[in-house]
Amino acid sequence: MTKKILTLVAGLFLATTAVQAEQYNDAPRSEISVSYGFLPGCYVYDAVKDGLEAIADIMMSTILTAGYADAKVEGKVSTGSINVDYNYHLSPGFAIGINGSYSEAHGDINAINIQSNSQPTKVGTSKRTYINVMPNVKFDWMRHEHFSMYTRLSVGVAFVSSKKEVTVGTKESESSNPVYFSGQISPIGMEFGGINFRGFAEFGFGQAGVIQAGIRTRF
Repeated sequence: MTKKILTLVAGLFLATTAVQAEQYNDAPRSEISVSYGFLPGCYVYDAVKDGLEAIADIMMSTILTAGYADAKVEGKVSTGSINVDYNYHLSPGFAIGINGSYSEAHGDINAINIQSNSQPTKVGTSKRTYINVMPNVKFDWMRHEHFSMYTRLSVGVAFVSSKKEVTVGTKESESSNPVYFSGQISPIGMEFGGINFRGFAEFGFGQAGVIQAGIRTRF
């Protein structure tokens, strides 16, 4: 008797799961998502770059002339990344699309007063903004009516605007607009909610952030 009950329960569970999976598979193919990313790749890139890259000679000369030395970019702060994605599902488990994201990192140029040999003083600012455009692929490897898990990979370019300003002496500035390789890999992503409207979280590394959280809708 117990065996029959367990068999009946298992059968009902499998039937329910199959119906829910079929409902999810019949969901609209287009989806748009908006999210916020914590610790985007530009923050790590900026920390390494400013640690290795010397401040331009003309700016350093201005700082020295104003009576300061040992200038460094310090106190880097990242605003995180704002991400917008569009994906089109070619099949229930595979989608292609494009990701756009915006992020920035800024800090202070600090230097020591030569005469007083005091603590480092702010003598300028440093700021970089990043606009990333990245085609992506998404693999849904667990699909359910109210929950799914996936992996996403994005590769593209970052349009960078970089500016350093010295606020002492003759107040020199330096700016550039390079274009860099950009990418994001999110091995684990989770969606939860209804078929057409869900919240989601992703864990990975790249310009979209180490942790992303947002909302997604299908239409």
